[in-house]
Parts: sequence; C-alpha cells; structure tokens
Amino acid sequence: MDEDTRLQIQKILSGTIEGIIENNPSNLVILSNMTVHDASVKQEQDSITIAVLVYSLSKIYQREDYKQKKSWDLFNRSVLKGLTLALDAIQANNIKEYEKVLSAFFTLIDKLDKSLKNYIQGVFDNAKITKASRLYEHGISLGRTADLLGITQYELMNYTGSTGIADSNEGKTKDISDRIKFARRLFA
Repeated sequence: MDEDTRLQIQKILSGTIEGIIENNPSNLVILSNMTVHDASVKQEQDSITIAVLVYSLSKIYQREDYKQKKSWDLFNRSVLKGLTLALDAIQANNIKEYEKVLSAFFTLIDKLDKSLKNYIQGVFDNAKITKASRLYEHGISLGRTADLLGITQYELMNYTGSTGIADSNEGKTKDISDRIKFARRLFA
C-alpha cells in the first residue's frame, strides 16, 4: 500500500467512526464515494475494500428497524472496535494487522441473529456490485472491475445494464471527421 492510499484510508476510517458515533450514516456514503476515484486510478485492492466496507456500513446504519434486533448492540460495538483497531493499525503503518482486522469484519456477520445476518450479508454483496459499477463508470474494463471486487462479469453487466451506466457517452470518442475539424480550428 502506498503512502497516499494509507493516508486516505486513515481519513476514511476516522470519518467512518465519527459518522457511526454521531449516527450520521449519510456521511458514510460520501466517504465511500471518495475512495472510488482513488480505486479507479490506482486499481488497487485496499481502496476498493474500504469503499465496499464503508458503503455497506452506511446501508446497515440507515436501517433503523435493525437497531431493534437483539444482536444489534454486539454488532455496533464490534464495528466500532474493529474500525478503531483498523485505524490504529493503519496509523502505525502496520498493514498486516490492518488487513487482519478488516477480514474479521466479514466473520463478525456469523455472530448475528439470522435475520440481521442475512440482511447484512446481502448489503455487503450488493455493495460490491454497486462499487464495481462506479469503477466501471470511471473507465475500468468490465473484466478488471469484476476481478478487483470478486464478482462475476455477469453480475456486473446485469447491474450496469439496469442502471444505464453502460449507455453513458463518456469515454466515447468523436468520429474522425469531427476530430479533424476540431484540430483545424485549433491551428487556424
């Protein structure tokens, strides 16, 4: 992990902890979106993982009804503890410990009651596809995006097809005659 990515993730983790404590899940979406640009430029796993995690947490914390479940307190305490441990590890530049803490987030789900567990697992799965579509929208190939997020190309194509992302005109070049006309105007 390069230094810029480490510092960016440090900011994201700090802001995520603050957003959860202040019960402001909409800030988590903003934090997650901040990492998509970095992930699309560098195409590295650390930014993608944190984007998916924070986006997933935003969706989980937006659901007030799940805060009434019996395992919610355990989940909330575990999330805050895990985020704090991850932040401490990344601040100390202990990348192995940081990665270990993040992987523990996904095993945490197994400790929850069935309905909360099923919802949260679904959120994480959907978050991968959502963030993948944003990477694809930034110009990363469909295959590379699917590989980076550990989803199938079919899942990504299905989602981007339903959202219209694939129909975007961004990144398409003008035909050759329009480009020649433009170049002639530049030098006229």
